[in-house]
Amino acid sequence: MAGSFYSSPSRGSSLATSVLIDDKGIFNLVISVNFLNEPFDKAPYTSDSYEEMIKRLNIEWHNVVLNQVLASNSYKTSDLPVLKKSIDSGLSQLVASTKKKYGIKDNVEVVYSVGNFYLVNINNE
Repeated sequence: MAGSFYSSPSRGSSLATSVLIDDKGIFNLVISVNFLNEPFDKAPYTSDSYEEMIKRLNIEWHNVVLNQVLASNSYKTSDLPVLKKSIDSGLSQLVASTKKKYGIKDNVEVVYSVGNFYLVNINNE
């Protein structure tokens, strides 16, 4: 029987951090970010510098997310969409600055998504 090999087109991971939701208690906020390894036109994305940049982004996105989440002591549930937009903005800034560090042109796309963004109730009621 022949074997097969699958190389995932994206790299990503998740993190969970505790947040206080007003009048509801403490919850874990779970967030995942995935970076696409090889966007639409594969040619510019096979360089060592691009691959190293994606590896670096997969490490540094956690700091961006945690800084955004920890910027407030507590949240209302209505604040969560604004927080998600703030995280996305922070990730865009991270991508732009990381491109410069790795000598990647501004017009080279870096595709990512915030895949999961949900609360897990950890309150003992």
